[in-house]
Amino acid sequence: MFRKFLSAYESFMNFVDKAIIFFSSLSILLMACIIVAGVVFRYFLNDPLSWSDEAGRYLLVFITFVGAIPMITRGGFGQVESIIGKLSPNIRQKFDIVIHLFSILFTGVAAGISIYLVYFSVAVQNQVSPALEIPMWIVYSTLPLGFTIMFLREFQLFLKALVNMIDNKMPTNSEEEVKTQCH
Repeated sequence: MFRKFLSAYESFMNFVDKAIIFFSSLSILLMACIIVAGVVFRYFLNDPLSWSDEAGRYLLVFITFVGAIPMITRGGFGQVESIIGKLSPNIRQKFDIVIHLFSILFTGVAAGISIYLVYFSVAVQNQVSPALEIPMWIVYSTLPLGFTIMFLREFQLFLKALVNMIDNKMPTNSEEEVKTQCH
């Protein structure tokens, strides 16, 4: 029963990763077009767009906090391989579980703080952006969205590592190759 849950959870998170990659790619393309349009209007037409820099910044925030999520799956964040690589596979499995636990703790706390930030910006400040005049809670909401999905992904990877350790399975070559290619 638990393995079916874990498999369904992993399938769901893989779907979320694909959606994030699509929207992040679209955001990168949109950001590039907006910045190029801003440059063309400012330097060639002498009629600068008042909103292009702000829109580019907000898209960059989205790309940073939401677009980083698939890197968790691929092991794309840095680790101290000179130390971890010298550990025995059994100890490395336990070390990976501890790393996932710290990541779960960090992303959970960051998600909670960022949810408070969004709540505070809506309930107390009710700010709008200067050029685009959109509510700032929309911009701030990329933080809880990103950290919450990171939390869910780290939790899924923790469960998978825990099941592998219980089954006494070492990471497969393909998992190791993906981790070394990304570092």
